[in-house]
Amino acid sequence: MVRCKLGLFALACATIMASPARGADFAIAQTRQSVVFIRSLAPGYQIQLGSGFIVSQDGLIYTNRHVIKPHIAEAVAGAAAEASASATATAPEAPATDQAAPIIVVGVPSAKDPDELDLFRAQLVYMSPEKSSLDFAMLKIEATREHGEFRPLALNYGKAELGAPAAAMGFPVVDENASLSFTKGSISNAARKIDDILYCQTDAAVNPGNSGGPLLNAAGEALGIITFKKTDADNIGLALYLSQVQQAAAAAERAYAAREAAAGPSKNIPHLLNIPAAAAKWKIEAGTVTERKPVLVMQNKGKPMWLSSQSPLPGAFQLNILSGVAHMGATGALYSAGGEFRLRFATTETRPVMPTAQGYEIRWYYDGISLYRDGSTSACAHQTVALPEGAFMLAVVYQQGTIFVACNNVPILYYKDAAPMSAKTVFCVGGTDAEMVLGSVEVVDLTGEPAVVLPKVLIPKSMLRPRQPQMVAVPAPGRRSTPAPAGRSNSPTGPNPRSQLPPGIPPPNQVLTPGVSASGG
Repeated sequence: MVRCKLGLFALACATIMASPARGADFAIAQTRQSVVFIRSLAPGYQIQLGSGFIVSQDGLIYTNRHVIKPHIAEAVAGAAAEASASATATAPEAPATDQAAPIIVVGVPSAKDPDELDLFRAQLVYMSPEKSSLDFAMLKIEATREHGEFRPLALNYGKAELGAPAAAMGFPVVDENASLSFTKGSISNAARKIDDILYCQTDAAVNPGNSGGPLLNAAGEALGIITFKKTDADNIGLALYLSQVQQAAAAAERAYAAREAAAGPSKNIPHLLNIPAAAAKWKIEAGTVTERKPVLVMQNKGKPMWLSSQSPLPGAFQLNILSGVAHMGATGALYSAGGEFRLRFATTETRPVMPTAQGYEIRWYYDGISLYRDGSTSACAHQTVALPEGAFMLAVVYQQGTIFVACNNVPILYYKDAAPMSAKTVFCVGGTDAEMVLGSVEVVDLTGEPAVVLPKVLIPKSMLRPRQPQMVAVPAPGRRSTPAPAGRSNSPTGPNPRSQLPPGIPPPNQVLTPGVSASGG
């Protein structure tokens, strides 16, 4: 009898030793191998950075919808009914689609060193409808035979217990490098319902970039998908229970076999260059530049301000530029929504030639945005889109002669050049009659990528009305300013540090809130 009991005891010990996830504290060594970094570029939109986790050996991944596609303001959602007919006759219509096909890169912890990431091209298997409250998406990656199968995370579809240990694991946006983060806390609310969707609330630290990653129990099982945080409160993060996505995931899983991604790890990954807001990273062609982190402030007493990049652009690219412009009147006073913003590329001319120079030049004033080509004084494309009053994120896509421009995730300009010019030159950014701020600039190399699917140019009426310049108070040059806050009560990203600008430039509107990090639950 004693021998039998000892045998059962030995068997139980062996079982525990073979299943460390059940007895370990979050089984960090195992769970970290299943948590992935995600970078998504939907052409014309801001780059999304976030997290996800592998749920099958053949590479299915759970994440959030907003990690794959940025939040679009409600005003834009109804823009189809109020699409503008103000484009010039020479500016053709953009392709008729509401979705821009995303280029998705997934970083999987390497088997040799989990702090290093193997990069894979991912296919979008499922994404919940835009109007749905369910913020959920599924991706698929493929591995070569040499790489072997992926390591899925154990899933728990049950309900968490109030006060139970919990941990958030993911890739918060700290700098340009993707680095895994683990924060520990507890379940502070086991049944938080928002818009009829059930969430699990935790006091574990959740930051931009954590979105899509798992909320873990002490056994190292995923209880939910970290989705957003309360930005007007401390230590309130919410994770979407896996039971809420179970039905959608099962339906998508039955159909995903038709979605085959290229086997990886892959070297065919679009290169991303980040130009930080530092004067030493630019060539100053005209005006003065002052560093007021996290932006550069450009001034020249109403005369042209002009910077040129230190490196040439690739032949096909997307530029993401965070900026803001305040008009300088004749008395030297600054006004919001005035001044002029300019961007030039596809020419070796880097001087601030006025009115326009060779190459392509985008000119944006408070009453409209225009595209000029090769020194012409007549615009080849134009929209009466007002220059934003505050900070704005400008995305410019150039590929196979197509120029596409979006502001704060809203498509505003499209032009197809029958005789495209080479873009492999430096680019210039600046303006006149203004004080201008410039944040970080991202250059995405689209060389070798298939022709991107671009969204329709559907502009809300609110953006079409020219804005009359209004005087604003601006701190004295060189004075260090306190960044303006940004964020919403229930934000899928939390405050975006790259949208913090000096008080002289009004804070960004809510469209910009999700920001480049679009991901931070």
